[in-house]
Amino acid sequence: PADLHHHTLLHDDTHYEGRPGWREWCQQAGLEGLDTERGMRFNHVALALEAAIDGQGVVLSLEQMAAPAISAGRLVVPFGPRLALQNAYFIVSPDAV
Repeated sequence: PADLHHHTLLHDDTHYEGRPGWREWCQQAGLEGLDTERGMRFNHVALALEAAIDGQGVVLSLEQMAAPAISAGRLVVPFGPRLALQNAYFIVSPDAV
């Protein structure tokens, strides 16, 4: 985690209530002295993930959103911790699928 001092932080500014950001991640990881506001900001998770894929920095993402790129070998999870979310997400539809 200390290597993050040498990398650009990519921020997904999409608002999800209760979702942790870089500040919360650093607190959980015990990483001090990192300016968690620096870096590039994006208004959609897909843009932040594409920037990470293009080598522009590291992104803090919901696992479900990054899973396809991780499975394809385009992104890796270099270290933890994984943070728990305060809210659950469900798949819903008007009819049985």
